[in-house]
Amino acid sequence: MKRIKYITEASFSFALIIAANSMAEWHPFVPNAESGLPHLLMELISPLTYCLTWILCMFIGFFAPASAKGPVAFGALGLIYANMAIVLFRQCGFEIPIEANVAGTIANNIGAPLLYLLWEQYFASEDDDQCIADILVGRGLPVLLFALLGLISSSSQTMGLRAVILLVAAVALTRCYRSMDWSAPMYAERPLDHRRTYLNVMVLSWKSALCIGSLAFLYTVLRSAFTSSNSTLNGILTYAPLLGMLAASLAIMALWQRRSFSFNVIQVFRSLFPFLLCLFAAIPLFATALPQITYGIAYGIFSLLVSIGMVQCCQTCKRDGVSPLFMFGFYFGIVNVIQLLGYGFSSILKTYAFFGQSHGFVIALSAMFVTSLVFYLVRGDLDSKTTAFTNAEFIALSHVPDSDSCLIVSTNSRDASSNPYWDRLAKQCANTAARFRLTAREAEVLELLARGNTVPAIAESLVISTGTVQTHCKRLYAKMGIHKKQELIDIVRSSTDYVKDRSPQKPPKPR
Repeated sequence: MKRIKYITEASFSFALIIAANSMAEWHPFVPNAESGLPHLLMELISPLTYCLTWILCMFIGFFAPASAKGPVAFGALGLIYANMAIVLFRQCGFEIPIEANVAGTIANNIGAPLLYLLWEQYFASEDDDQCIADILVGRGLPVLLFALLGLISSSSQTMGLRAVILLVAAVALTRCYRSMDWSAPMYAERPLDHRRTYLNVMVLSWKSALCIGSLAFLYTVLRSAFTSSNSTLNGILTYAPLLGMLAASLAIMALWQRRSFSFNVIQVFRSLFPFLLCLFAAIPLFATALPQITYGIAYGIFSLLVSIGMVQCCQTCKRDGVSPLFMFGFYFGIVNVIQLLGYGFSSILKTYAFFGQSHGFVIALSAMFVTSLVFYLVRGDLDSKTTAFTNAEFIALSHVPDSDSCLIVSTNSRDASSNPYWDRLAKQCANTAARFRLTAREAEVLELLARGNTVPAIAESLVISTGTVQTHCKRLYAKMGIHKKQELIDIVRSSTDYVKDRSPQKPPKPR
């Protein structure tokens, strides 16, 4: 079994940031509570700023992919501290102008996503396995940390502790950024020179972002309805999402130890769609009586898709040489736009009555409409290209005997029931990919190299830059322990014995 570190400086610091932001969002000293602004305005300022920050980062990633480095974390931290200072002054009895309250809210909702995005950019630079481990652990630990932090009852002490936690996380972030390779294509190349690559990534990614956004809409409306109907649910609304994140992380990590598999957000969403419809139908009946269960299920599914989406974005950045700022900004920008619609709808739901219907009925109806609309937009069969390169790949950490390596190939990206091999060389390349735990993109580059293609030809075929192809070649050579292309070809040709032979397949018809 390949050994990786689970509790690292990166994963623990990422968990600290999630726990600290959960404290700010649900603790009674949240600035929205006593701002004095119109209700609808304050409801939308936070999510609107949060959404626009992700979209702005997408444009920054396209025009200046290497601009967000370690020191930016302290700028984001300063924005959060500014908001905390305004809240502290208000708690001390000082009269704070409405403009200052608004400015503090905006500053906080710019700083928080910046810290998230900086960590996600670091995860994208890590080794594939360490990247997955840091994301899963970082999203699973916050519930344990928050349980310890919840023992503090004083809001001023909580605020001070949150300030210290964020400072520690920012320092850890700058330390981690020192080990990043800024010469990698995802940072060093100009996206303007590779518009086709970025357009291709957007075309392949927007549907899966819509699927996550529909779940964000659901849990946002549920949360708003619960807080308006029962003021004692603050603790439930904090622990339900954190427990959902923990459950999703544990489920993926347990499966990852022994099995190689690929998660596709669209396919998972389609599989869960009938269950979601049943959940929506149960909301009018059980949402009032069992809010923690309803909200926990909704956020648990959302957290599962977010974890898969984060891994997918990191692997896309490495696979296609795309700026992490752009990829995460585009992907989660779409998610937050749909979530913003959820905030707007929930604000209207609090203010107006819908023909005398209960909140549960209106929530179920709206969630069913949004989810069904997204299901319609992502309809149709996924072609092999979309399936292979929008998957989040999890290659088993445990050692698999050579004779069973074919199971890895079939579960990663190719269906064993179809005819996955064009010829003998294709099968040998698949065997080699299974033996050395190569990703789908690395396996594709391996086969093209074995067939004698040059780096520029591979770049043209895969719609990526030559620098990205060279990076894949370096990873191939490192995983296979070789230094020359001829050694790669020799390993491929001698790889027949590593897999059980399937029934003979007819060669493909000439094109």
